[in-house]
Amino acid sequence: MGNSRALRSLISRHVIPDLDQVGFDGRWPHYARAVGERLDTVAFWGYRGQYFIDLGVDFAFLYQRKRRWRKNLDVTAWSAEFRGRLKPPGAHDFAFPYGASRAEAEVAVANMRNLFASAGLGFFNRFEPMPAAVRSVTPTQLIRDPNSISDLGTGARLCLVLARIWEHYDDPERSVRFARKGLILTRFRGHRDCAANAA
Repeated sequence: MGNSRALRSLISRHVIPDLDQVGFDGRWPHYARAVGERLDTVAFWGYRGQYFIDLGVDFAFLYQRKRRWRKNLDVTAWSAEFRGRLKPPGAHDFAFPYGASRAEAEVAVANMRNLFASAGLGFFNRFEPMPAAVRSVTPTQLIRDPNSISDLGTGARLCLVLARIWEHYDDPERSVRFARKGLILTRFRGHRDCAANAA
C-alpha cells in the first residue's frame, strides 16, 4: 500500500504537469481536454504497488443530450467510446510497478512520461482530422484486420459507433453500411429495417 502511495506521489509530481502542458485538466485520477468536438481523456489506477494509464477518446456529437457532455464528469477514459492503455517498453503487461526501490519507481515514472509523449499523444492523434481519420476503415476490415482501428473496440460496437460518426458527417451511405454490419453482428433480427430507417 505504501508503494502505491509513493508511486502516486511521483506521478502527481512529474506526470500530471506533462498533461497540463498539452491542455489536460481535472483531478486525480481523471483528466481531460477538449479538441473541437473531441474529448481526450486519461485515467490512472493503482493496484498493489503498480499503476496503469488508460486513455479514451469520445465525441460530443455522439450524445443527443448536450447536458450529458460535461468535461471531467460524464466522460472518462473508462466510459469513452474509444479506449486504449499504455504499455511500458519491453513489458509483458500494462503495469508500471514501483519496483524494489525509489530509484526504480523514478525509472517507471520516466517511462510513463516518455510513453505518454509518444504513444499516448499518438493515440489521440489517430482521430485527427475527422472524418478523414476513419475514412479508410470498412466494416469488413473491422472484423478481418487486427491492425486496423478495430483494436479500439469490438467489431459490433465499433461498427455502430462509426455509423453514428458518419451520420454526423452527412454520409448516409457509409452510415447505413456500418449500421447494417453492426446490427448483423449483434444478431438483431430487424437490422434491415433499422438500417433503412437510418438512411
